[in-house]
Amino acid sequence: MLTKAHTNRLPLILENKLVVLPSTVASISVASELLLKALKKEKKVAVTSSKKEHNNNSFVVLCEVLDVFELASGGFKVLISGKSLGTLVNQTVEDQISYAEVAIVDFQASPRSAVKEIINKIKNLTHRLIEKELVGEELMLILNQYYQKPLDSCFQFLAQLSQYIRFDYSVLAESEFAVLKNILGLLKNISKNNVLQIELNRKTSDLISQRDRERFLKEQLNLIVEELGYYNSSGEVFNLKEKLEKLEIPSPVRDELEKQIDRLQKLSLDAAEYSVLKAYLDFVLELPWGKFTQDVFDIAKAKRILEKSHYGKEKVKTRILDFLSVCNLTKSPPGQILCFVGPPGVGKTSFATSIAQALGRKFARVSLGGIRDEAEIRGHRKAYIGSTAGRIILALKSAQSCNPVIVLDELDKVGVDFRGDPSAALLEALDPEQNKEFVDHYLGFPFDLSRVIFVCTANNLDTIPLPLLDRLEIVEMDGYSRSEKVKIFTGHLLPQQMEKNGITHIKLSITTEAIKYLIDRYTRESGLRGLIRETANLCRKIATRYLDTKQTRFRVDVLKLRSLLGPEKFSLDPFIQTPTVGVALGLAWTASGGDLLPIEVGFHEGKGNLILTGQLGQVMQESARVAFFYIKAHAKEFNIDLKKLNCIDIHVNAIYGGIPKDGPSAGIVLLSAMLSAIQGRKVKNSVAATGEISLTGKVLEVGGVREKILAAQRYGIRAVILPSANQKDVQELPKKEREEMKFIFVDTISQALDAILAE
Repeated sequence: MLTKAHTNRLPLILENKLVVLPSTVASISVASELLLKALKKEKKVAVTSSKKEHNNNSFVVLCEVLDVFELASGGFKVLISGKSLGTLVNQTVEDQISYAEVAIVDFQASPRSAVKEIINKIKNLTHRLIEKELVGEELMLILNQYYQKPLDSCFQFLAQLSQYIRFDYSVLAESEFAVLKNILGLLKNISKNNVLQIELNRKTSDLISQRDRERFLKEQLNLIVEELGYYNSSGEVFNLKEKLEKLEIPSPVRDELEKQIDRLQKLSLDAAEYSVLKAYLDFVLELPWGKFTQDVFDIAKAKRILEKSHYGKEKVKTRILDFLSVCNLTKSPPGQILCFVGPPGVGKTSFATSIAQALGRKFARVSLGGIRDEAEIRGHRKAYIGSTAGRIILALKSAQSCNPVIVLDELDKVGVDFRGDPSAALLEALDPEQNKEFVDHYLGFPFDLSRVIFVCTANNLDTIPLPLLDRLEIVEMDGYSRSEKVKIFTGHLLPQQMEKNGITHIKLSITTEAIKYLIDRYTRESGLRGLIRETANLCRKIATRYLDTKQTRFRVDVLKLRSLLGPEKFSLDPFIQTPTVGVALGLAWTASGGDLLPIEVGFHEGKGNLILTGQLGQVMQESARVAFFYIKAHAKEFNIDLKKLNCIDIHVNAIYGGIPKDGPSAGIVLLSAMLSAIQGRKVKNSVAATGEISLTGKVLEVGGVREKILAAQRYGIRAVILPSANQKDVQELPKKEREEMKFIFVDTISQALDAILAE
């Protein structure tokens, strides 16, 4: 029997995960610094594995503290060595630490004959379990040394056995023989569990048929889980269920999510699928199910927002107000998808932001530039590692609203490759008839996008597929004129940059000539981004001068501007300053705005060939051939000897050859340059032209007139020749630009040549 000896008062630790016994060494975790100080002071500790409230006569193990290790992640590890067995006499709590009065007990030996018999039984059963690979061979090594150190071997055997089956210290409550008998019972439990596993497999395999194979495999899994009692009962699953109950989710989606949560509950925390499924459920439950912002239908407020945020652009503002008025009357987004098209920096994205502000809706931006994978829109299948939802669903999650304003930026930059066509995926998202049940592959079920207001932006419509373009309502946004930029600079950009650069206390005045010089010579763009950068640069220079001189008043004229910003970045084109034979100035439209298009023509002896250089596109090459044919067909009218013309080769070169050029609008310029070279007549100073020509001598309407005129203004050109059909486009220009520039409208080639060529 066990007999009590003297008592000890020691710190008490409840250790549920690890069995600590005499003659064994173990490492336990300690989080409390107070307990750690007590262990260092006492150098001893009492350990028990009882999960219930400690009662008198509960068994504990008295251990010696060998060493203490601090963990990098926080907390401490304490290395202990079990020394003897004891019982709990009394328990107290001081300074949040449990102390136990422990009575040390002596382990009394039993008769050797009885011990020998049960040891043989334990050996035989252990041998069979080792053959079945249910326990390790180290148990047999301990048994072979039992009679050399009976007590040590008994404790060591129990410690090794704890790796295969759970038990508490109650197995030590009686004599040596009783303890060995309890060990034999523990081994029999291991064998019984193995038999149970075999029986379970047999029962379930009898039920299996080819037709119901999947169903019965699931049944087997449920039986195993139920038998082992292994359910994932962590708080994570409870939190997921609680979140699901609070959300307004359609019934089919709710049923599917409940199945997935039940599936997650049965997975092991270490399973690879657990983290994937957990991340999926977290994402789905964080979507803004049933969350809508209340629309504000106040047209007067919308006007104020648009006027405050944007200068000019009256046509765009009018279209947005029309859009908001329809929203007001129908109480829902209209079917049209607005697409703002224009050069960079003219405010396309900021107009979309203003729509969100006017309606009181959340705003989200989706950048489409350069995407080539359809999964970027529709999402990836959740079965793949690292998969995620598409950008539209991610935007909804970011906005935390089911009715935000989402701007699809750079729609014309979407590409296509072997991974699919993202623009095709956008068809479903943008079509009001389909997006009520938009299916993201990651979600795996429909999500309603019908309450979302989509606004697209693009620089060029040519690269947008026609089926997608058909769903958009195009709102063209032209570049800013110089007069508009002057007012924007004075009223918005300069005050903003002065505040950002901390010089609001400085009296800064800039002359109108200096502002125009800044716009013309330091920037050359349709938008405002370059002007914003140069304004910020100017304010930084002023800030530096202020710190050096403590001067609080600055007046910036053209000379001062050049001293602050350095030499101008753009100069007047040499062809504008000096008229040259064989050189005519055209105007081109690009996705970045208007630009100057000088054409030069030369000739030499040959066979009447036409040579074209300067990266001319197919349409522009055809315009050059039309012009060359027209000159030959009307040689007598131009006083040209046709025989001599057939003995020379005409070389047409579009200057700035590094830039591709195409389109029919340079026809009149090509013809003028050829005729200037052949006749030796100069082109009139500071005159540019645009217009398509026909074989019958007509000058036809062209596009991009506003951008071309603004480009001519930036280059200092004062006269522009246009087809008469484009008079309506000139009327849309600001009044100041119309007054500063001269417009010559022509219907025929002869009228255009009279306006371009000098006498």
